[in-house]
Amino acid sequence: MMHLRKHIKWLLPVFIVSIAALFYWANMPYAEVKKIMREMETEQDIIKKFGNPDHKFTKADRDYYIKGYAYKEREITNKALVYFPMLGKNNYHDIILYVYIDNKGEIENYFVGGS
Repeated sequence: MMHLRKHIKWLLPVFIVSIAALFYWANMPYAEVKKIMREMETEQDIIKKFGNPDHKFTKADRDYYIKGYAYKEREITNKALVYFPMLGKNNYHDIILYVYIDNKGEIENYFVGGS
């Protein structure tokens, strides 16, 4: 019994660090896309970086969310560009990106999610 406690005291920190590392690596692509998005200002910046969107929606579209992917419920004030999956776009795995563009062509908001 004493021998088991000695191993548990040693294994528990290793287990905790391993779980934290897995969580970090799993979320790294999201953080990278968010970092890129913080540097973007206009629709042209987005298209230059990621190419043409997979879908483009206007404020007339009510149900514009892509099935099987995360989303943030939000009305479109002008247009929304949707990129998914972003695997082919700089290896961002199974990530979806919603970019909301105002009537001046500037980014007003964005959402990064997974499947």
